[in-house]
Amino acid sequence: PQFYNTTVMDSMGMERTITLEWTGLSSETCSANMYSSYGAEQLAYPGDTKKYNFFGLLSIWFPAVTGFEAGSNRSADLSDPERDIPRGTFIAHFISSAIYLTFPIIFACLAPRPSLLNDKFFASSATWPAPEVLVYGVIASTVGAALTSLISGSRLLAAIANDKVLPILNIFAVQPGKEPTKALLFVGLICAAAICMGELNAVAPILTMFFLMCYTCVNLSCVLLHLLKDPNWRPSFRFTHWTLSAAGAALCVFIMFAI
Repeated sequence: PQFYNTTVMDSMGMERTITLEWTGLSSETCSANMYSSYGAEQLAYPGDTKKYNFFGLLSIWFPAVTGFEAGSNRSADLSDPERDIPRGTFIAHFISSAIYLTFPIIFACLAPRPSLLNDKFFASSATWPAPEVLVYGVIASTVGAALTSLISGSRLLAAIANDKVLPILNIFAVQPGKEPTKALLFVGLICAAAICMGELNAVAPILTMFFLMCYTCVNLSCVLLHLLKDPNWRPSFRFTHWTLSAAGAALCVFIMFAI
């Protein structure tokens, strides 16, 4: 095991240095970290005194795993959306799931729970050759994800406006091949307002509810189109079935109430 020092702030706002441990890959460390401990004391964010449970943490984490939709949100730019959207979405989903599930397991095997709870920059503390490598990587990744969401959101808003379903959104309609400048500015203002809140844990649950409502409506639309036998409803994806959509909608509603 190796030990290192990190600076934390206690509940009184005073900085102090604590010593944390890095065990390296260890089956004993992994076994100790496998059980849940939502009420464990943490010093990484002393101002956050809220008591979390599984669904509370899920509401914060959920928006981080919605990036696999970026391709479907830009369907107007795909040469063959009917083929590319299912293929790209599933590939992105499997790769993202593997990454998001692997990292917690690796971290759980590398350091005891106090190190994971009290060092908010734990990953950078263990980065070789210097912590700045991870810091700059996170900054680049965050900026890239933000720009992707900004572009995807504005194009999705412009696509809805072009369908003329909601007259209030007609101002955001654009000609095919044109950049949705007005939609981009509007989405940018929404993002700026969220940033001005200054508290990520307050913004994330709101985003989660919007995502879940969107998924619920999409799944219910698939169910209704199938049951009503709409002649325009001809899904080419061979594994689709209305019961899967109904189960997805029910799961989204359950998570919304649980959060």
